[in-house]
Amino acid sequence: MDYYFIDYENVKNLGLEGIDGLSENDTVIIFYSQNANTITFETHKKLLASKANIIFEKVNIGYKNALDFQLASYLGYFIGKTGEYEATYNLVTNDAALSVISRFWSRKGVVFSVIERIADKTENAFLAPEIPETAVKKKDPAEEQPSTDIALEETAAAVEKTAYEAPAITLENEEEIVKITEVTLVDEPKKKKPAKKAKAKDKEVTDPELEMKLEAVLDNKEEIPVIVKIIKQYKTKQGINNALMKQFPSQNNQRSGEIYQAIKPLLTDKKGK
Repeated sequence: MDYYFIDYENVKNLGLEGIDGLSENDTVIIFYSQNANTITFETHKKLLASKANIIFEKVNIGYKNALDFQLASYLGYFIGKTGEYEATYNLVTNDAALSVISRFWSRKGVVFSVIERIADKTENAFLAPEIPETAVKKKDPAEEQPSTDIALEETAAAVEKTAYEAPAITLENEEEIVKITEVTLVDEPKKKKPAKKAKAKDKEVTDPELEMKLEAVLDNKEEIPVIVKIIKQYKTKQGINNALMKQFPSQNNQRSGEIYQAIKPLLTDKKGK
């Protein structure tokens, strides 16, 4: 029996690859948030094809690493509640910081792994050491009760696979079938927005013709490149004047005023008085 705890904010659809190959003895618990609550149609089809018990846990957000804290807390509660040393617990994430969870439970004799996707269960994982001889093995309820496979198949056939709010997990009845909750299907993954182009004020601005005109009215030639940049950046005379006051601070804005009066005749294409 395998348990998979999915850090969906971290792995998204990639982490669920291989879910359609799990058996009815496996349980997948997907932790998602408002920031990560969509799946592709392809992933949705795999969820429907999976025989595993699939549980969705929506977590609260608003703080840094909010999902990680809630996942770790629930995982510890779950392992402590079940106490199944023969089961394998898998944390599906590519957050290296969460590998400490594996090391912690490994020292407790729990078979634990950290993987990037369900299909990579035996790859790139932090595996626990052998179960210590002092570990207490709990009896498997299946050894004391008749098999419920038939009942589960009948239940699965009767319940339409669709999206609805999942109830809280009842660990005493681990094979209870739980369906998808509040998951919005999307045809394709959202495309990343292209990187914003550098703003004009961040680029080097040159205008040889304007520089020649400024050289004719300004005494300080070293100031001309900065003034050219300001003139090219702003569309209004007021904007240019404000930028000059910021760039050339002086008492009563005397210096910026002198520059503005000198270049004002050149600003005929700018808006304002």
